[in-house]
Amino acid sequence: MCGICGITRSDKEAIRKMIKLLEHRGPEDSGYYIDDYISLGHTRLSIIDIEGGHQPMCNEDGSIWVIMNGEIFNYKELRERLEKNHQFNTNSDTEVLIHLYEEFGVNMVSSLVGQFAFAIWDSNEKVLLLSRDRMGICPMYYTITDDNLIFSSEIKPILANGVEPEINYYGLAEYLIFQSSLKPNTLFKGIYELEPGSVLIWKENKYTIHKYWDIHNFLPLNKPENEIISLIYHRLTESVKYSLVSDVPVGIYLSGGIDSSIVLGIMSKEYSEDINAFNLSFGYEEIDEKEYAKIVAEFNNVNLNILTLEPEKVVHNLDRIVFSMEDPIADFGEIKDYFLSNFVKSRGFKVVLSGGGSDELFGGYGGYRDVLLAEKISNLLPKKLIRGVYFLVSKSPDNLPKITGIRKILRIASGFDPYLTNGGLFFLKDERGKILKSINEEVEKKAYDKIKKYYSNDKIPNGYTLTRCQYVDLHFYIQPHLIHGDKVNMAHAVEVRYPYLDHRLIETSFRIPESLRIKGAEKYIIRKLAEKYRLLPKEIIGRRKMGFRSALEVWFSENKEFKDLVTSTIYDSEFIRKMIDLTKFERLILKNVSKSNWHAHRTWGVFLIAKWYDLFEVSNPCEY
Repeated sequence: MCGICGITRSDKEAIRKMIKLLEHRGPEDSGYYIDDYISLGHTRLSIIDIEGGHQPMCNEDGSIWVIMNGEIFNYKELRERLEKNHQFNTNSDTEVLIHLYEEFGVNMVSSLVGQFAFAIWDSNEKVLLLSRDRMGICPMYYTITDDNLIFSSEIKPILANGVEPEINYYGLAEYLIFQSSLKPNTLFKGIYELEPGSVLIWKENKYTIHKYWDIHNFLPLNKPENEIISLIYHRLTESVKYSLVSDVPVGIYLSGGIDSSIVLGIMSKEYSEDINAFNLSFGYEEIDEKEYAKIVAEFNNVNLNILTLEPEKVVHNLDRIVFSMEDPIADFGEIKDYFLSNFVKSRGFKVVLSGGGSDELFGGYGGYRDVLLAEKISNLLPKKLIRGVYFLVSKSPDNLPKITGIRKILRIASGFDPYLTNGGLFFLKDERGKILKSINEEVEKKAYDKIKKYYSNDKIPNGYTLTRCQYVDLHFYIQPHLIHGDKVNMAHAVEVRYPYLDHRLIETSFRIPESLRIKGAEKYIIRKLAEKYRLLPKEIIGRRKMGFRSALEVWFSENKEFKDLVTSTIYDSEFIRKMIDLTKFERLILKNVSKSNWHAHRTWGVFLIAKWYDLFEVSNPCEY
């Protein structure tokens, strides 16, 4: 991947400043183009056409210019079609965009397979086109100021152009409810993310945005189970092959779980080079997956590189991590990626594959079972009775996992916090009234309405509750993880590719009958796929999902330096004191931080927002 930026005015000083702030994304080359109407900047991480891919890039007569972050995986097929009418000067995937635009205009985006964010300037029409891949793997932010559009792969270059870092309280409310601001909002007032699968067109100081992709067909495949398994395998294999398109070596993040292990199993069949896998260990046996990763690596005869992450390393790098995230997400997974990507870079790699996205496609979250069970309970029993039982159970200790699970199911059945799917809520509805000082009903309703719009999609047939939950998670749970994952990985110039998130595989997976998504175990189809095509050893096929978040609970319990830093940052923050009743927060959540993973997770989220405020509000982010 790379870094792109631009301003709809001629401003050499501003564009050079923006390029400087994106150097970490593309440390190998940079360039800019300026005319009377536009300034475009680019920093390059060279992956395809190492020698000839300099950007910005133009067509034969210099009338159309392009900058791109990411990869167009099907560029060779597209090039074959375009060569009949166009002259190519490089072997780069970026040049394909120019000639596709000349042929098809804005409709070009529907031809692309890949992960990308790009800008095309048409000097003849005085039109700027911005676009982003269907799942939002590559970031794109923008703002409008003084009748100018400013855009960038990251937020810091926008702030460097005189945009004040003010808080977007709608984005903050969304963070405190759903763990992150919800597209297109960010935590910064007036700065937005271009939504995934969208095109923005700027002309005559006005802009329009339209969606070019979504899932439209949810009707189940009318095929036998074995044929569906074969179809998913061939779709995934095609996606892995595309993800291996590179002029530099490709590695893989290997957790030891089923998702990344299946990708490795296919990769080992399709990739002719030696494979290096990368695993992160926390050094605690009860939460560690490295032994499973070793089994998978040995099964596929690949090199396994293991990084052990100590809490002291996290403590000493927290400012840099939050600064890289810019617009934080209340989760711990991105912290893992920050250190793992630095480890990958130290081993000489700059491209890795990931197993991310499988849970949303194939029903991998335990929360989906909870939703389906809650639905059955709510259909059988009166709401008043369910709520009464819920309030009784809610008084149980937080460190009893079974009770916590029952409480969650009863909560959903009671009608509290609608659209709770895989546990992606930060503060629950009844907690918000006690703990938070800054959220009113109107703000809360607007946040929920965004989720409701997707959950109530009329193209999803009635009774398809699991599909609705997965659809919401695909749009609102995984996408913040992808955009933040990009930024912490690109802090060390490492590009992550997601074979499960090929849009053709997504469209097919949402047509798998619900009965085959969760059948005895989560992700039934891909477990059967791994078994049928002998991609994994049996002990991996049958194992349950193990998340990275549990490290938080252990560190809060066993590492005083880590716990003291997090809690002191929260209590010392004037911003947090204005936003949260700390006495109630301590009584309801903080006192259980060493006993409950969920409370540890939420405490971490409050800490991150305090850090964010300090770095971007009090200090000057451009000088950090």
